[in-house]
Amino acid sequence: MAKRRNLPKHSRLLIVLTVVGGIALMLLFVYPTQTLINQWNQTGVTKKRLETINVATSKLKADSKRLLGDAELERIAREQYGLVRPGETQYVLVPQAPLDLAPPTTTPSTQPPRPAKK
Repeated sequence: MAKRRNLPKHSRLLIVLTVVGGIALMLLFVYPTQTLINQWNQTGVTKKRLETINVATSKLKADSKRLLGDAELERIAREQYGLVRPGETQYVLVPQAPLDLAPPTTTPSTQPPRPAKK
């Protein structure tokens, strides 16, 4: 059997303090650093989202100002809802179906179809 060497008390205490110190260093520096890096990455993504939202907000504000005018409301009412002012007559142009000038590819049968045999 191998002999077991007894370490002096101060050596055991030094080993325990080193292990506890290593754990303390990890808790104090490594994990917060990882959290900080993750937060920096998330900040970049959030800034891009904020820019997108700001662009959309400015477009919506411009649309809102434009919709406050009577001309825009009238244009939308006429185009989308077909509304007219009192006394006006609305005319709707219906597109004509295209003419099929090509001769038919099959000749129609003048005889009625035969019943199926049983």
